[in-house]
Amino acid sequence: MTTQAAAKPGDAREFSLWPAILLATLVGGIARAAPVLAAGFPVNDGGLFASFVDAILAGPQLLPDSITYNGLNAPFAYPPLAFLATAGLERVLPIGTVEWLRWIPLVASIGTTPAFALLALELAPTRMHAVIAAFAFALMPRSFESLVMGGGLARAPGMLLAIVAIYFGARFVRNGDRSWLGAGIALGLAVLTHPEGGLFAALGLTLVSLAYARGRRVWARLIAAAAVGVIITLPWLVVVVARYGTAPLVSAGGTSPNLVQSLFYLLTVRLTDEPFWTLTAGLVVLGFVYSLSVRRYFLPAWAVALLIADPRAGGTYVSVPLAILAATGLLDVVIARLVRIGGDISSAPGWPTAVLRSRGVSFVLLGALVLAMLSAFLAPYLLSPMASLDMDARAAMTWVRSSLPASARVVVVTGREWYEDATSEWFPYLAGRRSIATVQGFEWAGASAWQAQIDMDAALQELATNTAASLEEWALEYHVSYEYVYVPKGRLGDVSSGVECCTALRQTLRESGAYEIVYDGPGATIARRLSNA
Repeated sequence: MTTQAAAKPGDAREFSLWPAILLATLVGGIARAAPVLAAGFPVNDGGLFASFVDAILAGPQLLPDSITYNGLNAPFAYPPLAFLATAGLERVLPIGTVEWLRWIPLVASIGTTPAFALLALELAPTRMHAVIAAFAFALMPRSFESLVMGGGLARAPGMLLAIVAIYFGARFVRNGDRSWLGAGIALGLAVLTHPEGGLFAALGLTLVSLAYARGRRVWARLIAAAAVGVIITLPWLVVVVARYGTAPLVSAGGTSPNLVQSLFYLLTVRLTDEPFWTLTAGLVVLGFVYSLSVRRYFLPAWAVALLIADPRAGGTYVSVPLAILAATGLLDVVIARLVRIGGDISSAPGWPTAVLRSRGVSFVLLGALVLAMLSAFLAPYLLSPMASLDMDARAAMTWVRSSLPASARVVVVTGREWYEDATSEWFPYLAGRRSIATVQGFEWAGASAWQAQIDMDAALQELATNTAASLEEWALEYHVSYEYVYVPKGRLGDVSSGVECCTALRQTLRESGAYEIVYDGPGATIARRLSNA
């Protein structure tokens, strides 16, 4: 069996680099922890996932037949590992499901940095590329924003396991050891944790194999690794298909956004979600072009393939190859030109010690680190949906649970896009009442029903700055029947969202003879509709 192990200057057995990797994990961990600790409640989403955990805790089945969320009786067809683990932790340490939705995503997201560093040591051109890539990954807002949210309960462990699977696969094709077995186990666990994490792992292992695997024995072991992954996931798949058929799986798979829109991210600075200076995005472009120019096609191909295969979450997972491309752009383009090397930086005299200690190079590296840290710390507050329900909002939802009829149908108006609308997703869980336009939960109803719900919610949220009369027009257009309107107060998103939500709508609800204000606290205004068309 042939291997590529010995000569590559990125061998993971080089432990002298661990202080730098630990520092990357530390600064990245601080950036991840800051919005979570400040919130006091799961960031953004998570209400649907909390319902999955509660269904398991309610027992007696290990995997319940269905969950109740927002008036829907949804099949329990979601990969269950994260929910089972959370329920198990809650039984041992009963701090509450909602609290686990704060801490599990954070811890798993922090763990992705050292896991990524191991992978980068296998795939990057040199060890120094791997270290720079570890900092780029740790501080790239796109790499962690969706992971530290409440919905990161499944997303963050899924991405962690996927990175581990690809690392073991890359290590195997380079070193020829038994890492193929670890790749198969991690692949199966990733599929059982999050569908998109499983897809990311499978795609990454496939591309690594195509790019680096040589020899029949290597391919035989890689096929065996895939078989191990299938064996691990098979019991769950058998249960799902036996209970529901393939319809729920097909429905959930048909909810991805437009592919063209996803690929357009490759041409925008929002790919990295940096708020001001698009340093990392610029380095990614340089690394992308440079890699193509020297015929290193693997990382560019991986980035494009991710966005094609998974338009919905590819923007998060693509941070893995992009971080290595950013390191390539910094070292092989910017610094190589700074020290007047016309090729790979590793060909520079005195590389890496003499080059990195030069004053100009040190200034560039320090400046890049400072700007990346500022982006990581500021992005959650300036660009991304990192808002959380405050105590006043939660108190308003508690009032709804205790005061409104169990059959109440509520229109929740926030002005937010569905994927960053914490109020609309948490309302069914905390208030225990039906939110007419909430999108989450319709994944299992099929692609057409999913898109129809998104369209209805988008039309509703456009009314946030309009009047009660516009709300009536929306109800007629979408044939909606409702009894109550819930309008939150305060800022619901980043600093661009304004200090107060929905002031005109709230005022016209008070003035309209068609509504009666039944609650007007610091967290929300709730109006009862006096006539139901």
